[in-house]
Order: sequence, then structure tokens, then C-alpha cells
Amino acid sequence: MTFGASTMDRAKRMNLRLGNGDEILGESLYTQPGLRGHLVYPGLNGDREGEFCTNLDTFDVKGKVVMCLPGLIETEQKADVVEQAGGIAVVLLSSQMAGSIIVDVPDTVFLTIAVNYPNSLKLVEYVNQSITPPRAARVELVPVGTITGVTPTPAVPHFSSRGPSIMNGGILKPDILGPSVNVLAAKNNSASGFVLLSGTSMATPHLSGITRHGHVNPAGAMDPGLVYDLQFEDYIRYLCGLRYSDKEILQTASMSVDCNQFGRIEQEQLNYPSIAVTLSYSITRKVIKRTVTNVRPEPTSYTAEVSLTA
Repeated sequence: MTFGASTMDRAKRMNLRLGNGDEILGESLYTQPGLRGHLVYPGLNGDREGEFCTNLDTFDVKGKVVMCLPGLIETEQKADVVEQAGGIAVVLLSSQMAGSIIVDVPDTVFLTIAVNYPNSLKLVEYVNQSITPPRAARVELVPVGTITGVTPTPAVPHFSSRGPSIMNGGILKPDILGPSVNVLAAKNNSASGFVLLSGTSMATPHLSGITRHGHVNPAGAMDPGLVYDLQFEDYIRYLCGLRYSDKEILQTASMSVDCNQFGRIEQEQLNYPSIAVTLSYSITRKVIKRTVTNVRPEPTSYTAEVSLTA
């Protein structure tokens, strides 16, 4: 089974109320109310040290909220640089790759707020348009606290595979999504004892015993309805069908295999709880077989549905 990462509908919200009346959504572990100041972006003119807040010796950030790009150094180090330069808070911008998902809510002693990529662009534009006094960019940090019902959820972050498999078009991958973005976890070397961690490794231990396909549904796993009967030997025939050599299959299966004796099946014919079929002008019809067992105590009817993508 392979796991994909997904967001939850929970956020640690802190917003940035701009001088032009706009309110930008952000996330932070801090709840201090009423902090106000000028918003500055040392990297506005393309200075690399200013963009990433690796060195602010040549910038006037004293008493200001400082925007920084992620990367080059750890977020904690950026916060230290801003604090030593006299800044009062850090706004951690997001890269285009991260898109609309905030995957790093910083665990820093210094007040730090993370915003997603679309909001990062808005903030840079706001500072750019307000660069000269008296039009200097004003900002107020507005703590909201933990909220739920955030949409769209589940959403898949950039660090996780969205599928399908580039090696095998016969079954859908990943098999299941699980909450893996900003998961609250205990950590012995953090300032608070807890941190928000992101990564597919956060989902794996929670999902390893759940076999229902789709976003994770623990209650559904207690009553799966249909069970797809799949044996170890089926995987051998599947690997043989993918044209792996006997030596390569030995490395995976830890047993000597002769594909001529085991036989081969096409990739779509693995008795797996997902089906993916690629059709073309030359191939317009395929017959796919699955063997299932109804584990409910009563007779049950099921209806197959097809999702077509161009």
C-alpha cells in the first residue's frame, strides 16, 4: 500500500490586516494581540540576502514586520536574523511550488506567521505599491486561534505524490490519503514540547492498518462490505506481467521465481481495489476482472461507476 499526504480542516489562524483594508489569512502558533507596525520586504529589489533574510545588516527593519522567502537557512535562523536586526515579527512567504497550502507553520521563539503562495504575491504587491512614505505599508497582526472547517479539504500538498503511477497505468496510486500537513506532535526539543509536522511519514503509521481506498475513513474500514481476494502469488504474476526479470523479482519477493511457471497477468488484472484503464483509438475496449467477497452478514447490491478523464 502507498500513502499520499493531505490537509486537515484545521488551521492555527493569524491574519494580517493591511492598511488598505485587506485582510490576509495566515497561520501561526502565536496569539499575541494588537501588534502593529510597518511591513517591509528586504528582497523587493532582488537582493538575495534580503529575500531569504540571511543577512539584514544593510536593511532598516527596526520595529518592522519583515517578510522572508523560505529556503537557504532554517526558519528559526531567519527569525534570529530578523530579531537581531530589530524586527518585531517575521512573515514567512511560500514558494510557487507550495501553492495554496501552508506546509510549514513555524515553531520559533520569535513571532512568525506563514502565508500561502497566492497571499505571498498579494503582500509583495502591497509593499511594492506602498514603498514611499507616507504610503508606507501598515499591518496589524490579528490572532484568531484554532479554527476548523477550512476548505478545500482534503487537499494534496506539493511534497506528496498525486498519482497515477508513471510505471503502471493499470491500478491507481497512491492507494489512500491521510492527514499529513501540520500534524500536532510531541517533540522533546521544541520550546513548547509540541510541534506541527508535515510529511507523508506522518500519515503512514496511522494508516497502515486501514485498507479502505480513498481518503482515509476509519469507520468505513470496520465495515468494508466487499473484500478483494488477493494472494502473494498474484503479485508474483503481476510482476512477471510487468516484464521484470526473475532476478529483479527475487530482490522484491525474497524467493526464486520462474515467470514461465508462475505465469503472467496484465497490470489491469491484478485483483486490486482500484481499476484504471487507458483507451485509445486503437484500443477501445478492455475486459477487466475482479474477484470480491461480501463480508456483510446480509445480501448487498453494489453498482459500478466509471470516471472518465481525457
